Amino acid sequence: MNTTSSITNPLFNLETGRFRFICKRNSRIEFNNDFCARLRGSIGFLIKKNCCVYKNFRERSCPECLLSHSCSYPQLFDPPLPPPRVDAKGILRIGHPPPRPFVLSAVEDSDDNSLLQVEFCLFGPALKEAAFFLDMAGSSLLSIHSENRPFLTGIVDFQPLTPGSCANTQGETYIHSLAEWIACEHVHGKNPDACRRVTLSFRSPLCLVKAGKKNLPTVLPEILLKTVVRRLRDLKRAYGKDTNMGKIENHIFKNLKKISCVGNNLHPATGVRYSYRQEKWINLPGITGKIVYNTVHPALLVFLQCGQIIQIGKGTSWGLGNMQIDCTRNP
Repeated sequence: MNTTSSITNPLFNLETGRFRFICKRNSRIEFNNDFCARLRGSIGFLIKKNCCVYKNFRERSCPECLLSHSCSYPQLFDPPLPPPRVDAKGILRIGHPPPRPFVLSAVEDSDDNSLLQVEFCLFGPALKEAAFFLDMAGSSLLSIHSENRPFLTGIVDFQPLTPGSCANTQGETYIHSLAEWIACEHVHGKNPDACRRVTLSFRSPLCLVKAGKKNLPTVLPEILLKTVVRRLRDLKRAYGKDTNMGKIENHIFKNLKKISCVGNNLHPATGVRYSYRQEKWINLPGITGKIVYNTVHPALLVFLQCGQIIQIGKGTSWGLGNMQIDCTRNP
């Protein structure tokens, strides 16, 4: 499988929309990983408050509500199980709750640490309700407090994104397939055919079941590949317009053995999310930091670039699993 055939894999035929808020930080408050958890909780609260017809909406159970089929909140935060598709791969995972139709991330601006970039990637129902969802997100950004002070002092800019990480031009659609985003990475300086040394930076905790393995640097590429493929299939099964899950060639897995780790700065980290059912904060063990690999197969790099967009591991709707990829030629 060459790079072109990897990008055109039907698995990447999933519509997405990406949006960025640029916000002014309160300089007296340190940025940390629980910002996204607070933001996600605030968005869910505002959406339920605006959608639910009951005054005691906090105590109402959405699955038991007769209006849940026409309400935006369960579609966004408690999506129903999709109907079984016998022609879809990953049949054993059918019956599991589908992933939520959005992911969020927040990183400090590389040029100005007084600014915070908050990005959303939307799928399915979140994409259909993008205007409403993003309006609630904008209101939530300004409502987050830490140490009894507002975390943000204002929203500087809002940008619907297009492939190429450029702000959307007037009149241009904001809906693009994952294949378009990956192809954009191929064109704009990260050509998989020319890159062999890859630096993976986990900017928020990556929460995986096997993250505690002692030989993690050796097995991580395979874990990431399997995790991205599984997450892609879950997303497409729930929100894709077709059931074609593509094919992952065996030689991609065989080439994993040729990858060598040449730099490892991974360290344990803890992600957080809030359980409204249990009414408490839950810690999710994970890892952050950087790791560098040589001789990365071009087809594998395509899947890693996809993981950079959809985020991976547990808690992606809480801002976890945010991975950045940088590529250079082997020395």
